[in-house]
Amino acid sequence: MKILYLILFVFIFAFASTNSQWIQVYKHYPGNQGLPQWDLDCADSLNCISLASPGATGSMYIKTTDGGSNWFIAYADTATKIFNEQGQWIDTKSQKFKAARSIDFVTPNFVVVGHIEGQITISRDGGYTWDSTQLNTKKDIIKIKFLDENYGIAFGGYKTLFKTYNGGLDWEELNLNYFGSEQENYGTTEISVDLVGKDSLIAVIYNYKNSSNKFYTLVKTLDGGKNWNLGSKIPKYADFKPFFISMDEGWLAGRVGAGNQKYYDVIYYTSDGGQTWETQLDTILYPESGLTGGIYFANRHEGLAYGEGKIWRTTDGGKNWINEVFPWTEMDAFTKLVFPKRHTYKIIANEYLKGRIWMYENPTSVINYETNHSNYIIYPNPTTEYITINLESIGACSNGNNNGASPIAFIEIYDVMGVEMQTTPSAMQPPLQEGNLKIDVSYLPAGVYFVRIGDKVVKFIKY
Repeated sequence: MKILYLILFVFIFAFASTNSQWIQVYKHYPGNQGLPQWDLDCADSLNCISLASPGATGSMYIKTTDGGSNWFIAYADTATKIFNEQGQWIDTKSQKFKAARSIDFVTPNFVVVGHIEGQITISRDGGYTWDSTQLNTKKDIIKIKFLDENYGIAFGGYKTLFKTYNGGLDWEELNLNYFGSEQENYGTTEISVDLVGKDSLIAVIYNYKNSSNKFYTLVKTLDGGKNWNLGSKIPKYADFKPFFISMDEGWLAGRVGAGNQKYYDVIYYTSDGGQTWETQLDTILYPESGLTGGIYFANRHEGLAYGEGKIWRTTDGGKNWINEVFPWTEMDAFTKLVFPKRHTYKIIANEYLKGRIWMYENPTSVINYETNHSNYIIYPNPTTEYITINLESIGACSNGNNNGASPIAFIEIYDVMGVEMQTTPSAMQPPLQEGNLKIDVSYLPAGVYFVRIGDKVVKFIKY
């Protein structure tokens, strides 16, 4: 009977999900007038904020609390005209903060925003009220990334990188004197930084001497920026953005080409911290602009890379990349893609020029993917006494805002009727090895069960 219920549940769920597609979920202005979107992030599967700019200096924070279906203005910081009792314009009240450019929605309450000219603002009530601090720079803060409510970095481009250990109350500027002998005669510009662990950072740097002698290199630090180690040259001159699931394993997505040349969509993979690189994708695809948007992996199998007018998807760690249908035909680009459920089959994205917010969801693909990859996630499957969960393979190293390693909050086991089967702490065994967790299921009756690990749900069979 339980098997019958499971089949019925999967059939209903799949039937309801077959019409999945990109849908527009927000546009601030009617008609063709847009509200340019600068950045976007989600704290969890329900709470997301998109940064919009109604002018050269103002900012508007557009929020959802239901996973992307409905959006509202949580905070508006724009110039306001003041009128007298006769309706005459007598003054203008300036915005409170400088224009916002980057966001990290760390938890449902804790939000950090980077602004132009080195300003940082922090909200501790989910984005409704804000406190400000000024960093020792006039550079625009183009990237904010936190591991938790205490530790984070602020990146402002060329040699401008700050870190905090106390939730943004104090900021320390990092020493970026990581030049090796080969770099001594070259100018160096950091184009992207990725925070992997508390003191572990990876940066892609651009080295140039002249138009015919320039290259990219990966550098990394394990001590919070005191010392930097150089990797090998990245195979081709290109614009790249990194995504690393550990200090050794990661991907670069970008473009190769310059001037009037056509730009290639390029993806590289490394398993040894950037010492060697494997080309996973190298092709021209219209629009000929490359993968300038970025790259994201929910786990070492399931990833997505994007650029202007294009999205590439993989389910096998990048061995094969498939181009997907884009939601519009006009020339515009996604500013940011985020993954509120920590897999690539639920996506929220904002669009720069027209200022629209889009959502894509395909739960059927999630079921198919997890069924096809169940041996990577839970083993043995079927089982009689224990299951071992590969936490890394399901992306359990990612916390609520796409950041680096953090422990999962809970593991729940349900039967096919949706009844939670009690799992006591005594049933949780120490990890067999790094990234694996062993759980006693000998007390469960024979049948089919679902394990919920954070936002991920995986099926297993108990004999």
